[in-house]
Amino acid sequence: MSTFIVLAALMAAAAIAIVAWPIFQSRKGEGSGATGTAVVIALAIPLAAFLLYQQWSNWPWDPAARQAQPAGSHEMDAAIAALEARLAANGEDADGWMLLGRSHLVTNQFAKAAEAYKRAYELTGGKNAEAMLGYAEALVMADETAMSGEAGRLFEAALQLEPQNPKALWYAGLLAIRNNDAATARDRWAALSAQNPPPEVKAILD
Repeated sequence: MSTFIVLAALMAAAAIAIVAWPIFQSRKGEGSGATGTAVVIALAIPLAAFLLYQQWSNWPWDPAARQAQPAGSHEMDAAIAALEARLAANGEDADGWMLLGRSHLVTNQFAKAAEAYKRAYELTGGKNAEAMLGYAEALVMADETAMSGEAGRLFEAALQLEPQNPKALWYAGLLAIRNNDAATARDRWAALSAQNPPPEVKAILD
């Protein structure tokens, strides 16, 4: 199993923890209705996350393309070390810091990913949605309670900066659900659904 798939699974698990559990807790007095809601969310989020990343990520999903990529943890470690050395010599490279952040996410080094993305966020003056979203993702992966703090603020800021950004709409919708604001979540996921995602994702969003 590739490190990307592992990461996607972890992110889906985090999303379930962020969304399904608070809903279950808030509605547990409703008995089976609350359980049913939580189960539906727990099943829908992983599928939606996988299909969204399959469409909008830059991961080479085609097997032939993957074979052309360097394989193995040693190659990844060497590439990360080389990138860190380059950034040590040129710490003003925002794109380099974002690449380092993505690399640390893939290798499950969430705290390091957050540090790298934070540096990119600072270098871009809080005006780069990719840096914001990467920073927020890394914070949530390191500690899901960050969704109620800095990560949530960053997701909202990224959405304000790029209102049609698919990842911003997805996470901002999760944030709205966490905050018991179903109407806002509905609006955000409707906007995401309107971007013609894969049929399976559109069905879940709708």
